[in-house]
Amino acid sequence: MSPAIEAAASENIEPRPLKLRILRAAPIVVILGLLIHLLLPRLDTITDSLQTLRSMRPWAVVIALLMESLSYVLPALIGIPIAVTLQSGGRESTVSRLS
Repeated sequence: MSPAIEAAASENIEPRPLKLRILRAAPIVVILGLLIHLLLPRLDTITDSLQTLRSMRPWAVVIALLMESLSYVLPALIGIPIAVTLQSGGRESTVSRLS
């Protein structure tokens, strides 16, 4: 580009107002704060869980992961009724619905 075009382009660029910069940064700061607040107390639990997984036999871990994934996928694929138990006011009722 010619120097005249570059000079004209640089003159048209205005710095963003401080309020806009703060509004753009605030959600990031809030999300990072929540992640730190929610995850740091659970790091010990996560390391205990990983230690338990390491002590398990590999075939047991594979079967557990397979069954857990099937529990999410199969109802959606075949459309079977899912029984949901609701508690309201101390009494239980079962509601069935199709996925």
